[in-house]
Amino acid sequence: MFILQRFLIICILTCASYSSTITGAEIEATGYVRVQQIDGVWWFISADGEPFVSTGVNHATSATYWLQSYNRDNTVKLFGDDILLQQSEKAIAPKKALLKKVEGWMHDWHFNTFGMHTSDEVKPYIDSDIYYMTEIKLMTYHTSMKPGDPWPDVFSDAFVQQVDEKAKEVCTANRDKRNLIGYYFTDEAAWMSYFRRLPDDYKWWFYFNPWVDYMRKLPAGEPGKQAWMSVLKANHASPREAARVYGVQANSWIDVEQLTEWPAPEKTPKTYKDNIAMLTRIAEKWYAIQHTAIKKYDPNHLIIGDKQYRTVPDWLAPILKRYVDVISIQRFGSWDYINMAMEDVYRKTGKPILSGDGNCGYVSAYTESMRGEYKVREYNEEAMGYQYGQLMEGLSSSPFMVGLHHCGFIEGWGTPARRNYAIRYGFVNPFGEPYKVFTEHVSRANRQVDIWHKAVTR
Repeated sequence: MFILQRFLIICILTCASYSSTITGAEIEATGYVRVQQIDGVWWFISADGEPFVSTGVNHATSATYWLQSYNRDNTVKLFGDDILLQQSEKAIAPKKALLKKVEGWMHDWHFNTFGMHTSDEVKPYIDSDIYYMTEIKLMTYHTSMKPGDPWPDVFSDAFVQQVDEKAKEVCTANRDKRNLIGYYFTDEAAWMSYFRRLPDDYKWWFYFNPWVDYMRKLPAGEPGKQAWMSVLKANHASPREAARVYGVQANSWIDVEQLTEWPAPEKTPKTYKDNIAMLTRIAEKWYAIQHTAIKKYDPNHLIIGDKQYRTVPDWLAPILKRYVDVISIQRFGSWDYINMAMEDVYRKTGKPILSGDGNCGYVSAYTESMRGEYKVREYNEEAMGYQYGQLMEGLSSSPFMVGLHHCGFIEGWGTPARRNYAIRYGFVNPFGEPYKVFTEHVSRANRQVDIWHKAVTR
């Protein structure tokens, strides 16, 4: 009898399927986070089979915000001198202390996820009842690339090997985590040609992608150069025509392939067509190779792919449909503004959407002032709290949305070198003091998210 009882218990634990307390639907507990559409509404499903909407935070443990010139001394006072030793083992203990402080706030304010922008070194210590994201980091974030930086040749065997090694490393460390949601690739992917702080003579990057430019300048015979040649041969009647479009001299396709110096292209329909055709080939390889490697080492967890900037171009949508499980979009503002893009992306892809880096900041919610050499935004906490609630209610009332990860957690001041850091809408000030009124609104909204999302069910 005892053996039979144990057998029945094992069957229940390994084949669990039960009625959810949120939706009432029969949902399988698979042991890892996944997504499921229930009565027309998308949800994340926990390892235990419980639907949830991801309420997340970004930049919560980042030294970028805790160790600026205006708050470094205070952070040291809170967590000890060793937190300044960012690359040292001695910094682990204070970083863990910071993590646990943040986790306490997250519990108080009903956040359940550490988003993409969470320090890698603290991820092994995240509480098991808080979800998290991780990354397959192959290169510098695309929008931070500068002229002269090398882009990966995604058509090469070397890239396949690089991805395999990185996926093995990251997946081995995370694949057994029940609170892992899934894998990101990079931040603000280059598909939309959005780049920061470009020199004036490189403004053409905004209409002709630098990844494409890098490939066309590779030596003859390189896999990426061969891909570029296939684009030119498909889109141009002759090598002389192709050469004329790009302002180079060539009488044969061999001459074109030998070229490693190409001038900045003109903005014309023909260069646009070539640019999109090449980007499509690059993106196909970028996603397919990483998808294959991740599934090789972790067949269970979700693939988020890149955090897309603002929207998804039409040519990219079919690729995302093939290789990612959830589409992550970065977009800021009111829900009406954010939703314009989200609805369009869902129409194109049919995939659940995560607002992977966004917030509800308005000009009306703060005023700018100077505190010495630093630019500060003084919050109207009631206005910010109201706007956060409106954003979360709108998002949760959408059947294709599965969460929002807020940018950011701690308020940043603008320094003389980086004034834009003053745009972070934090729950705590730079000195680790919560905005009480704001976070009361935040907590109240976050408690309602699953209820709002359930109400969408038809």
